[in-house]
Order: sequence, then C-alpha cells, then structure tokens
Amino acid sequence: MSDTNLTVQVGRATRDVEVRYVGDKQQAVAEFGLAVNGRVKDKVSFFTVVVWGKQAELAAEYVKKGKQVSVTGHLEEQTWEKDGEKRSKVVIVGDHVQFLADPRGTGTAKAVSSDSPAAEPKKEDEIPF
Repeated sequence: MSDTNLTVQVGRATRDVEVRYVGDKQQAVAEFGLAVNGRVKDKVSFFTVVVWGKQAELAAEYVKKGKQVSVTGHLEEQTWEKDGEKRSKVVIVGDHVQFLADPRGTGTAKAVSSDSPAAEPKKEDEIPF
C-alpha cells in the first residue's frame, strides 16, 4: 500500500498574496497565510499555502486578507539555513484553490486548479440533482 499525502483546508487568508517569478521561464509562485478554525472553540491553526503558475496569478487577484478560501493540496517540507542554523517548515502546496463567497458580502465563488485555470461555479438550475 502506498502512502497518501492529501490535505483539504477551509479558512481565511491571514495576509494578501505575495507573488514572485522564478526560473528561466519566469513561472509565477504565490504564497499566502491561511487560518483554519479547529473543532475546539478558540483553537486556530495557521498554515502557509504555496501555489504555482496561472493558479498563482489568479490567487494574487482573488485572495485578499480576510477572504474565505478552500485549499486542496499536499504537504511539503521546506528546509533552509539561516545564520548557520538549519530551519524547516511544512507548507500546503495548493493543487486546487477555491475562492469562496463571503456570506457577509456579495462575492461569488471561483475555483482554480492546475487543470482548470478559471472554472466558474455552476448556477443552481444547472446542477443535475
């Protein structure tokens, strides 16, 4: 049996998206924070989310501090050295990001994934059930 690395989190962005371009082809990579409420009252988990390519550019456009976001992806450990000390953190690499409508506002939900760069949600009368 093989191991599975899958996470699904729904929370609110803790900061605006930071986008940078890397490599020879200048591929976009975006990073933002995500706060997810736990099952226990007043228990909040904080994550760093990383998305790549067109998805990163769309995240920069739609994800703003305080907005609700659903992220499906996998966990990845990042390591680096600072002042001679090894450091690491685990981040969520977003494979599918959905920008959720804020029930307090008037936004519409949008979904973005690596295989569907700008999927629009179906209207209620288009849903087959």
